[in-house]
Formats: sequence, structure tokens, C-alpha cells
Amino acid sequence: MVANVSKKMEKSEKLIPVWNGPGDPKPRLPRAYAWVVGVERLSERFADVPQFPVFQVWFDDHPIDCDCTVTIMKATSSHISHQVFTVWYSTRGEPRWYFLVYPVESQKRAHVRQLLEEQAFPAVAKWLKMEHSSVWLQTSRHLRCIWDKDADRIVIKEESC
Repeated sequence: MVANVSKKMEKSEKLIPVWNGPGDPKPRLPRAYAWVVGVERLSERFADVPQFPVFQVWFDDHPIDCDCTVTIMKATSSHISHQVFTVWYSTRGEPRWYFLVYPVESQKRAHVRQLLEEQAFPAVAKWLKMEHSSVWLQTSRHLRCIWDKDADRIVIKEESC
């Protein structure tokens, strides 16, 4: 029993912390939606990237870049391709790394998660493990994983902002 407790404690110490901004709780989702991936899977999958000790997970229910008025319900009812996962390197204030996780319809969660695992996560890990120059690190960046519903695939876009 002591071994089980120590394994659980060891595992919990390696989880990426959740951060949704100062004073903002993780958004509550409508019943028909679920977060595409959780902290435990992200912590396990990306434990070997150099940024792991400084990563934070941010859950966001507004999946359209630059349009915070579009909720997940509006995006799905309008059949809009939308972000399901994003890596954000922010240079606002002290540089920080975030995983942004977005919801999907509950019945499509397993399928979209499989697409992330197969198509996006290997590319994300490669991007994180790349040598980044000091010039690269002076600009905020996003690596957006967008679920193209029509093609049923993950499209990856790198953007500097």
C-alpha cells in the first residue's frame, strides 16, 4: 500500500499545472462537449521536451483565433474548422510556455484525440525540441492544431505575433 501511495505522489508531481489566467477558473462546458485532451495525457506525452518544467495548461472554450465571441457551441453549429490544441510561447512579461486545450463535441472526442496523437503530437514534440535561437525567442509564437472537419485531419499552423 505504501508503494501505491508513493507512485501516485510521484505521478502527481510530474503533472503540468493548470493556469487559466489570474482568477479565471477552468471554463465549464455544456453537457454535449468535452476537453479534447487532459493534463495527465499531456504531462505523459510531453515529459521529455526541454520546456516541460515551465509549461502550463490553459483550457479555453473559444476555439477561433482572434474572435473571442465565437464559443465552441457556435463553432460546431456553424461547422467551422477550429483549434483543438495550441502551443503558445508568450513573451508578454516573463516568457512562458502554454498548452491551450479546446473542447470538441463529446461523441467526437476520441476520434479527434486520435488525430492529435497521430498527426499533431509528433510535430508538436519536434517543434518543441528544436534549437530555438535567441532571436526566435524574442517573439511570441503559436503552433495551432486545427481540426479541419471536411478533410477530417489536423492542420498545423505556426504563427508569430
